[in-house]
Amino acid sequence: MAYIIIGDDKRISIPDLTQHRSAGHRLNGLRCIHTHFNNEPISQEDLSDLIILALDMMVTVHVNPHGMPGAI
Repeated sequence: MAYIIIGDDKRISIPDLTQHRSAGHRLNGLRCIHTHFNNEPISQEDLSDLIILALDMMVTVHVNPHGMPGAI
């Protein structure tokens, strides 16, 4: 089963994850992939989500002014 969360250019809203697999010493099986505009680096908020939510991965895809994907 796959879950997908859709956001906008300002934020993503991560739903309540209390029912999702988690343990204090392991990752929870979730990955976050989202876009960044203007070649901005991964943000402090991204890193906080990675740690606090115990995500397996946080990936940002750069999008150019024409809407085409760039560096990951």
